Amino acid sequence: MADSTTPTGRPLSRSLEPLPGESLGSYLLRLAHRLHLSPIRLARKIGVMTPATTRLGRRLLLDLENDGFARMTRLSSGEALSLTLVPWADRYPPIARALRRSVSGSREDWLFNDFPRYCPQCLAGDGSPQQQEHGGPSKKLWHLPIVFACPDHRAFLRHGCPQPHKLRRTITDLISQTADSTLHPAKCRLPAVDRSRSKGRTGPSCGVRLDQLERDDESRPDPTTLSAQQRILEFLGPGHTTEDAVAYFTDLRVLAALLCESWPLGHELVSPGSREAVDAHVHTLGAGQRARPHTRGRSTRTSTHSGPVNARTSTSLHETRSPRQES
Repeated sequence: MADSTTPTGRPLSRSLEPLPGESLGSYLLRLAHRLHLSPIRLARKIGVMTPATTRLGRRLLLDLENDGFARMTRLSSGEALSLTLVPWADRYPPIARALRRSVSGSREDWLFNDFPRYCPQCLAGDGSPQQQEHGGPSKKLWHLPIVFACPDHRAFLRHGCPQPHKLRRTITDLISQTADSTLHPAKCRLPAVDRSRSKGRTGPSCGVRLDQLERDDESRPDPTTLSAQQRILEFLGPGHTTEDAVAYFTDLRVLAALLCESWPLGHELVSPGSREAVDAHVHTLGAGQRARPHTRGRSTRTSTHSGPVNARTSTSLHETRSPRQES
């Protein structure tokens, strides 16, 4: 597998039960916090990464050595698999395509968000003793560009941190600052804003509590938006056949790409309050009818199939419905 090795050591003496919907990265952070280990030390201990590896990439959500991981963490094989994206491979085409690719560095559009998204209230937990101590779940759903809202807390997902970090175009790490053993799982693991570049991976982390951010009215989607998100999530579950799910997500991706490429044609399909955000996203892609003649259409297949960073923009692109969805 790309970032893992088959573990042969003794299972951990203590472990944790996965939380519903939890991502592999979230589970590793909470378990490392319980064991007072850095994420990188835990990952090496349980065979998720080799001693020579210094990064925990998102590809682990596809390439986890499931049985070995389950044995080392004292989970069932089903519990370990539930932490990955693999169970959705027969429903969400980008996952299936990525699994067929053996090169970990290859990119599959619409598989991962460029920046991690999160719901502060989910990260805060449900008040149980375990979640009070180690935090609530960061959900694997949030890795997918089609997920823009939390139906449980009726809020748009957030991305980034209140601190003014200078970020790359894409964050591909499953866990950042893997050598830092001091952080609560809900704290921002981006490098500290004033950190010197010379510090490398051993420098201080940001540490802002992402589960304690102030609420604002802008983070509240309307009922139509929540209904659209719930409809999308239903196609990842057993309520629809795998064939219908593949067709649905294919339609969704094509419609979003067509909307971006033809923008501002079709603007009436987007709610007035979201048109500015879509316009900015299309401009970033260099797509749309207003693009310069020498750039319009270049790398069309790649650019217009890339998901937006902002969850609110995702809402606008994904609320457009196809004839197949109306039936």
